[in-house]
Amino acid sequence: MFHFWTTELSPWVVSDAVGKSMQALLSFDIFAWLFVIVVLRYDVPTFVLWIVSLVRPRAFSPPQLDAAWPAISVIIAGRNPGPMIERTIRSVLECGYPDVEIIYVDDCSSDDSASYARSFERSGAVRVFASEQHNGKPATLNIGIALARGELAFILDSDAEIEYGTLHRLAAYFTDPQVGGVAGNILLRNAKVNLLTRLQEVEYALNGSIARLWRAGIGLLPILPGAASMFRLSLLRELGGYDSGLGDDTDMTIRIRKCGWRTKFALDARMWTDQPVSLLPLLAQRIRWARNMAKIRVLKHFDLINPFKYGLSNAALAADNLAFRVILPIYATVAIIIRVFFHGSSEPVIVTALYVYLVVLLLCRVLIANDVARTPPLGDIILIPLFPFYRAMLRTIEVVAIVRELLRIQPYHPYVPRRIWSAMEYRW
Repeated sequence: MFHFWTTELSPWVVSDAVGKSMQALLSFDIFAWLFVIVVLRYDVPTFVLWIVSLVRPRAFSPPQLDAAWPAISVIIAGRNPGPMIERTIRSVLECGYPDVEIIYVDDCSSDDSASYARSFERSGAVRVFASEQHNGKPATLNIGIALARGELAFILDSDAEIEYGTLHRLAAYFTDPQVGGVAGNILLRNAKVNLLTRLQEVEYALNGSIARLWRAGIGLLPILPGAASMFRLSLLRELGGYDSGLGDDTDMTIRIRKCGWRTKFALDARMWTDQPVSLLPLLAQRIRWARNMAKIRVLKHFDLINPFKYGLSNAALAADNLAFRVILPIYATVAIIIRVFFHGSSEPVIVTALYVYLVVLLLCRVLIANDVARTPPLGDIILIPLFPFYRAMLRTIEVVAIVRELLRIQPYHPYVPRRIWSAMEYRW
């Protein structure tokens, strides 16, 4: 027995495992091939970002604004946020910005949300409009856009809070006349609730804060999140507001890019929001996100991939989305299922070694994220071995949702009121 264990743990066996994994990389085994793609797509840009932050520490700071601060209309659309709307409004009133108005549009809430918001009207900076019928978030935001008086419009979720100075950091980017929208940095307020929320905290740091930072730096920012983004109000009105039936953020971002406007990401414009604390609501959220992604980026705006019409950067963005959000996840899921369940994993040592490599690279990315973006906290390092399994679970669910959307299987989602869905112009 002793001889068995000493043999298994000998340096020769470890060396053989590493050698086999490297051989797999060279021969492009399916697992190794996917590993290489992940490294090139996610890890290399993160390491480059870190080097840039070391060489030019102020590279990601907002520009300086020497003129007067432009007037900002903070537009909040809410449906049953309850007392949370008070925290949201208070965070804006106390953010230190000199010229701000808050417009809360209540989407026919069944609770006292509008009353909570109206308690701030005496400040003179808050206006409340309560809709008599449920319109959905995009249409509700359009009401706020129509009522707004500022030069810039900041779209904020009704259950979010912003940090002091956030509006200053966002507004500063609009000194560039070619900037049409700027995304804020979304962080989890309830990250410490349980294991699931802590894994989401790591995800938001890597795929939100850091990924959006380097993508914005090369002009490939895919989304201005509807939870916390700022726009030129005149641009929102010129585009006719949000598409009432197709969500709010992704569609608006692509329409802005199609018009030739630049989009930016403000790392230090921080806001906090709560995310699902249990598995089923999380899966429902990601299914909705995945279906909206396929609906908007693939079906409605597939023409973005035409470089002669919308430019090389937009074509690259569309190709990246098609490859890494649709084709590769579907291919990888099918290939791995065939390999593992039908042929068996003939080389478990190789798979294990590649998993170890992946965990090491994830650890490096988390350390870089903490250094550059101050998130996630270093205590989340202990979760890194679990993170690949968490992401694999979500990717599998997303693949199913994307396939269902592309095949037009039950395309309706209750996120959109039925009467608005029936009136939509798009019938792919």
